[in-house]
Amino acid sequence: MYTEAIFCKISAAKKSIYFCNRALGNLKMENYAVALFDACESVKHNKDNVKGYYRRAQSYYAMRQLKNSMNDFKTVCKMEPQNREARQKFEDTKKEFSLQMFAAAIVSEEKKLVVDTEGMVVEAGYQGPTLATIDDLTPGWVQTCMDWFRDQKKLHRKFATMIIQRATEIFEKEESLVHVPIDDLEEITVCGDVHGQFYDLLNIFKLNGVPSETNPYLFNGDFIDRGSFSVEVILTLLMWKVCLPQHLYMTRGNHEAQSLNKMYGFSGEVLAKYTKEQYDLFSQVFCQLPLCVVLNK
Repeated sequence: MYTEAIFCKISAAKKSIYFCNRALGNLKMENYAVALFDACESVKHNKDNVKGYYRRAQSYYAMRQLKNSMNDFKTVCKMEPQNREARQKFEDTKKEFSLQMFAAAIVSEEKKLVVDTEGMVVEAGYQGPTLATIDDLTPGWVQTCMDWFRDQKKLHRKFATMIIQRATEIFEKEESLVHVPIDDLEEITVCGDVHGQFYDLLNIFKLNGVPSETNPYLFNGDFIDRGSFSVEVILTLLMWKVCLPQHLYMTRGNHEAQSLNKMYGFSGEVLAKYTKEQYDLFSQVFCQLPLCVVLNK
């Protein structure tokens, strides 16, 4: 309807509003290039439309054009000095842009991040699931951990780190295109975007059974962001992958990238529940995820 309205005989000011609103819709649908076009048109039709500059800043940010994003957020701050959200966005983007420039200046071959979990102390007050070694991880342990998550309790970062690092080792050995054979009498369940909805994931397992050698799954990307329990979702899937590497498959979605998960919630959630070290480990395992799975050729 916004598209229809844009092409009506209306004033430039109204046209600016409709382009701005359509930009927001495209941002929500992650059509960032189109959102950027709409935001630019919004500003072109009305240079006083502060929301147009804000949407353009968001679009530039999503496309990692941080300098342009920073400049537009700065414009919004000048037009609306009392806008705290815009001020915070400007400061955050400014910091990211500085880091981006610094990283470009010292670019070198990335080294794999390896965390020594032996030195991590498990506090006496922790009452959740524990692992002596990662080889002790069993399907029964995973279900115990899922129950722990169901009560909105956090797995200790030592065991979370052990799980992420073992999963990374497994994915490193996989090709970016994975071929999975399924016999005529077998089934495989393919799940789309979970997006941090842990209780939906539990419901899938309740309806269809947990992963096993006779009940394989493929989770087809976008495990994180938007929902409030992205950490629990991704840890649960990685645990099953460690237990059943040949019966639980995962592919990389567009949200398994820093450019999106810093914008849509995962980054903030990890930092609230763990530390930057765990976020970097998650980012590392995401880079090892296969891009595609082919079933029976």
